[in-house]
Amino acid sequence: MTTRYQIIEAWVLSCETEEQFNTVVDFVDNRLICDDKERDDIKDMITLNGKIKDFLRNKVMSGVITEEQFTDIIAH
Repeated sequence: MTTRYQIIEAWVLSCETEEQFNTVVDFVDNRLICDDKERDDIKDMITLNGKIKDFLRNKVMSGVITEEQFTDIIAH
């Protein structure tokens, strides 16, 4: 795992809005200079983290977890 991967992962996890998330995706798609393998790994990580956040948001909306628990889970 590269430092670049870790930085982008932290960036993804810190996104609080769809616009912020889309900014990360745009950066990776259009401005990040790296080889295809690294770009694919980063895109896979972004997709996975997006799915996890969506799953957890649904749990918050249904009352299974609180907003604070959501934040704690994302932070770790």
